[in-house]
Amino acid sequence: MIYDEFAQKLMTEYRMFLIGLTGRYLALMAPGVDVSPMAIGQLEASGKALRSTYMAIAERSVNDFVEQMSGKALADSTQAFMQRMSSITLHNIQTLTDRMKGMKNNSLDAVKENMHGAMGLLLQRQLTQPEFTVQTASGRTYKADSLVRTEARQFGYRAWLESEMERIAESSDLAEVRYADPEHENHGLVFSISGKTQGYPSFEDISEPVFHYNSKATVAPHVPA
Repeated sequence: MIYDEFAQKLMTEYRMFLIGLTGRYLALMAPGVDVSPMAIGQLEASGKALRSTYMAIAERSVNDFVEQMSGKALADSTQAFMQRMSSITLHNIQTLTDRMKGMKNNSLDAVKENMHGAMGLLLQRQLTQPEFTVQTASGRTYKADSLVRTEARQFGYRAWLESEMERIAESSDLAEVRYADPEHENHGLVFSISGKTQGYPSFEDISEPVFHYNSKATVAPHVPA
């Protein structure tokens, strides 16, 4: 679906940002290089420059996607999504600067002293493989790139749903839920787009349980039997 393609594109672009950010970090954290306030400042400056470039790319991708939709209220959800991306990318930079601040030294001697056995492997991994994670409001921690894809997919999915419902509403207030699997418990569920048609649940009523994150539900006009 178009929203899955959009999410994959956003995640790929985001991964390129992380690769660039990691490259700047590794250049400053090479064994033998002092972890100084100046080095931390350099990472913050280069990270913000990379972030600015990435956010411009992401905004263009989002706008290109939204232009294909017809939802009237997409401006608010677009702004909220871009704010989420802004927060995540700032957190990524903060993750690396915090790592640098937490290291007393990065001297070559310190590395050599601990290069053997499990401790040596752990130290090498810490120096060469920074891990980017993000904690959500619920307290759960996710890999940053996976979270970006999930958030992008949900944004794109809801934008697509809104666009489809506006199209359906031009001729009817009733729509129905569809799944590729007709045996799904919610396949064929009829709902009122506006919530004004009596005897049917509103879109808001079924939104959370049906159109949740990673949902495969689509919508179609309801044709009475």
